[in-house]
Amino acid sequence: MRLEQIVEGVVSAEIVGDPDLEVRGLAYDSRNVVEGGLFFCVTGMESDGHDFAAAAVESGAKALVCERPTGLGVTEVLVDETRNAMPPIAAAFYGNPTRDLRVAGITGTNGKTTTAFLLHDILEGSGIHCGLIGTVSQLVGGSEEPVVRTTPESVDLQSTFRRMEEAGDEACVFEASSHALTLGRCDAIDFDLAIFTNLTQYHLYFHSDMEDYFAAKRLLFESDPGASVVNIDDPYGQRLALEFDVITYSAEGSAADYSASDIFFDASGASFSVESEHGVMSVRTGLPGRFNVANALAALAGSIALGVEPSDAVSGLADAGRVPGRFEPIDAGQSFSVLVDYAHTPDSVENVLRAARD
Repeated sequence: MRLEQIVEGVVSAEIVGDPDLEVRGLAYDSRNVVEGGLFFCVTGMESDGHDFAAAAVESGAKALVCERPTGLGVTEVLVDETRNAMPPIAAAFYGNPTRDLRVAGITGTNGKTTTAFLLHDILEGSGIHCGLIGTVSQLVGGSEEPVVRTTPESVDLQSTFRRMEEAGDEACVFEASSHALTLGRCDAIDFDLAIFTNLTQYHLYFHSDMEDYFAAKRLLFESDPGASVVNIDDPYGQRLALEFDVITYSAEGSAADYSASDIFFDASGASFSVESEHGVMSVRTGLPGRFNVANALAALAGSIALGVEPSDAVSGLADAGRVPGRFEPIDAGQSFSVLVDYAHTPDSVENVLRAARD
């Protein structure tokens, strides 16, 4: 694709050099540059991509997106902030795949991973092939791939969306972390659905205070998604409900668009009733705990907002598998019970299995 074509949506971009240059790949890490590639000189918190521009050119980069001239003799795209320019350029280069995919972004402190897996399984169960990008797993066309971080950089996100589309996925569910939202990784994505689970005191090493943390989560709803689903049992969810046109849910029986009641727990999960505009639905989930009732409600409401029939959503939720590393029972033939409360990666679960066997 011609350089001029992929930067035309970046308002501040000025091309110094050949605008007809054919771009063959994108990279923000000089070690990943391909011959004929475009390298983003991202100014980070610990390093400056401009310091690696020469290495990128040596590796084959024919153009740079940068905030100041480098004098390296290649075409440069001068912008105010490289990080802000990266998402629209990446989206254009990969053909704006989220215009066709049904994309659901899930944000919140707790419950993102579980809600993402439940929503993925409901969509798959209703016949909608769905990709997944999250903390413990990434699925493209039904194949599992390694995970580097909860929400990848925009270049990697757009590349993955494109591969999902090519692999036959019709939708994608992904976890939108506060870091990713703050750093603009989720910019230039056409969201069909945004879900907010809750906000508790966490990540304050990155955010200055809870208001700053909330402002980061709020960015997902400022992106004008097709539908928004919000937990009003959480005070920050209540604030979102006052500011935006949202679909609400409550696991505490509060008045909401989807409200749970008659909750019954047993060894294999939970059963409860859900009152909504679709009538009273009898719901079953294989996940224990009231917090998982909330996650199930989020996935139920989100799937219906994406076009799944309510009855199919209820069936898909009942059939959904357990979430790796989230309140996950481990049976390796040991003489005692093992429950993984939280594991960050699949390797963490495997370590628990190994310990149980030993």
